[in-house]
Amino acid sequence: MQRVGPDEPRSKLLLRLVHAGGDALEQGMDLVTRQRQEAIKASSGKYAHAFNVDYLADLRHDWAR
Repeated sequence: MQRVGPDEPRSKLLLRLVHAGGDALEQGMDLVTRQRQEAIKASSGKYAHAFNVDYLADLRHDWAR
């Protein structure tokens, strides 16, 4: 992190704050996205036995009605 001097204009300080906040949000979103993807991978295929082979086709047919 870059040191900020006391004589730095407020506008520049505000821009630094906005950029730092944006960086923090990006890192948080990366973590959330990674956790979501891991959860999807962990559950992938676990419930395949619960649905018959034609389940999606039947569901789509019902939607068309």
